[in-house]
Amino acid sequence: MGYGHGPGHLHATGPVHKDGPGTGAFLIVTGDPAPGDALADLPVPGRSYGLGRLRTARGLAEERALRRRGLPVVRLHLRDPAAGVERLAEAVRAVTATDPSGAAGPEDTGKA
Repeated sequence: MGYGHGPGHLHATGPVHKDGPGTGAFLIVTGDPAPGDALADLPVPGRSYGLGRLRTARGLAEERALRRRGLPVVRLHLRDPAAGVERLAEAVRAVTATDPSGAAGPEDTGKA
């Protein structure tokens, strides 16, 4: 999983879903620009939108490419990137704290 501006071109990740074994599961994280993100408001030359909108469009295109290949993908759009990433990290920590056998860990049962 990558977070941030991501690869510069869709061909950077294309081999994963075009030529790979087709066994991946993909999480694409997009987000609204953070407050004060001056880059998000910069216009794309010759277009009526800025870089923030372009970043979101790239995430949507990546999702579409994966779905067309029948691969499992979830796109998570964060309205508040800073708080959203923290909540996502908490969720990942909670999942990875679970016993590999699938049984709930002590933090899940309330028992020590």
